[in-house]
Amino acid sequence: MKKFMVGILIITLLTPMMVMSAFAGVDSSIYTKNEIEEIVREKLKLDQKIKLKYSNLQTDDIKEKKFWNLEFDGENTSISVTVDAVTGHIANFYKWQKDNNDTRVNILSQMARNKAINFIQDLEGNKFKETKEITSKAPSIIVYDLEREYQDFNNYNFTFVRKLQGGIFS
Repeated sequence: MKKFMVGILIITLLTPMMVMSAFAGVDSSIYTKNEIEEIVREKLKLDQKIKLKYSNLQTDDIKEKKFWNLEFDGENTSISVTVDAVTGHIANFYKWQKDNNDTRVNILSQMARNKAINFIQDLEGNKFKETKEITSKAPSIIVYDLEREYQDFNNYNFTFVRKLQGGIFS
């Protein structure tokens, strides 16, 4: 009986080690947090002064999608990025910078729009060919607030969506 109990104890202790060693050799199909951070810094040209403050891996089991959500902070800058964890493509990007409220923006709306287009083309040139700018002010199925507030002289907002096979892709 004593040998039987020792055998059970040994099996109980060794089983977790064997299971862990089996999983240790499995390659992940997604980028790690450090790899995604490096990809984002390269694509968005972020220097090391802007620090990664938050990251999490979001999974959608129904759609079989995995996304990294990253938030960076600098002295006067905050950046939020959503990146496909499998491909490394940026799905969503938002940048806020503190402005000096004493002065108005010295760039015209069309110039700001051209900067946005150039940025998207630089980031995802092939996909930009499939995009359309949404400018409608009438109610639509797109849930974006597209009307520019006339009191807000420091911001321009432009919305671009991908159209594939006649439908909007998100």
